[in-house]
Amino acid sequence: MRRIVVSCTLLALGASTATSAQVNLLPSSAWGFAPVMSAWHFTTPLVTPGGKVQDAAQAAVPFQVRVNAGSWAFDLTGAYGAGAVHTVSASVDSSDDVALLAGPTDMKIRMSGPLIGDHLLLTAGVNLPTGTTRLDSDQLGVLQTVSAPGLSMPVPSYGMGTGGTLGLIEVVETAGWTLAFGGSVEKRTEYTPIALAVSADGGGDTRLTPGLATHLTVGADRLVGSSRLNVLVLTDVYGTDKVAFAGAGAESDATHYRLGPQVAALGRLDFAGDRWSEGALSLSVRHRSAFTDASGATVAGSDGNYIDGSLGGVLGGADRTGLVVGIDGRWHSGLPFTTALVGAAATVGGATLGVETRHFRFALHGQYGTFDTGATRTTGYGGSLSLSFFAGRGPR
Repeated sequence: MRRIVVSCTLLALGASTATSAQVNLLPSSAWGFAPVMSAWHFTTPLVTPGGKVQDAAQAAVPFQVRVNAGSWAFDLTGAYGAGAVHTVSASVDSSDDVALLAGPTDMKIRMSGPLIGDHLLLTAGVNLPTGTTRLDSDQLGVLQTVSAPGLSMPVPSYGMGTGGTLGLIEVVETAGWTLAFGGSVEKRTEYTPIALAVSADGGGDTRLTPGLATHLTVGADRLVGSSRLNVLVLTDVYGTDKVAFAGAGAESDATHYRLGPQVAALGRLDFAGDRWSEGALSLSVRHRSAFTDASGATVAGSDGNYIDGSLGGVLGGADRTGLVVGIDGRWHSGLPFTTALVGAAATVGGATLGVETRHFRFALHGQYGTFDTGATRTTGYGGSLSLSFFAGRGPR
C-alpha cells in the first residue's frame, strides 16, 4: 500500500505520528521517545497581553508506541512538557518574572485498517484526558507563548479533554498514480492560535470547549525516477467553539466564536542514493480564513497564511552511522487582530546537524528569525537539542 494512503489517513485524523501499513501474521510493536530541549531569546522583549517576553524555553519528552496486528495498525502517542517564559518588568523597581507550565499532554490512541481490500480504509481515534485542562493566567501566558507557530516548540498543546475522530479513505490506482480521497469528523481537543488569542485578555482560569470539525483530504502519490512524490490537499471546516473564564470557583464569562475554513497543500519528495540513506524535500502552504464572533460578524485581521519548507536527511549508507543534516524555513503572516505572541508574524530560518544509528539520533537545531506582534518588532535566536531513541525502524 502506497505511503500516500497512510499520510492521507493521518492528516484526516489530525494525528502527528506515522502509522505503518505493514501486514504481519502476528502482532508486532515498535516504540520511540525523543527528549528535546528548545529555547528562544528575543533581542528586544516582545510586548504581549501577558507581559514583555524576553525568553521562552521548553523541555519535552514525546513518545510513541505502535502495534501492528494483521493489516491493522494501532498507535499510542503522548508527551510530557515543561515550559517557562521569562518576562521583564517595565519598571526598574519591579523584578522580572518567570512563569511555568509543566505536565503531561493528552494521550492519543489511533487505529487504521482496511474495510474492503486495500481500497477502503477505516480510521478512528480517541483522545484520553490525561493532560492539564484548566489554566490560571500565568499558565495561559506560557501556553500562548510555546504554542506560537513561529517558535515551533516541541509540545504546543497540553490537555483539552476527551475527544475522538472517525473517518474513511478511498484509494484508487491509475496510470502510475495512487489517489486517495478521505473524509473524517473530529471532536477537537486542542487549543488553536485563535483560541489562545481570544483568551489572552480573559484572566483567571480558562477552559476551551472546541466544536466539531470536518476534514476532507485529496492526495496523490507516485514514483519519480528513484524518488517518490507525495502531494496532499486538506480542507478543514469547523463548528462553534467556546472559551470560558472562571473566577472565584465559578464560570463568570464565556466567548463563542467559529473558525473559518482552513485549506492546506503539502508536497514531499523522498529520495535516497549512494550517499543518502534517506532524504526529503518538503513544502507546505496553509491559509486560515477569518473567524466570526458570537454575533456572526467576521473579525478583521484574524486570517493568516503559513509557508513551511525543509530539505534534509541522513548522509551515510545503511547499517552505518549517518550524518544528519538539514535546512528549514517558515514564514507566517501573523494574525493582526491580536498582540499575543501566538498571533505574531514570523520569518525564521534554521539548520540541523547530528548523527544517527539504527536506534538512536542526536541532533542540534539552530534558528534565527524576525517576529512582529503588532506592538513590537524584534529579532530572535534559538536552538534545540534532541535525543531520539527508537525501535522497529528496519533497515534504512
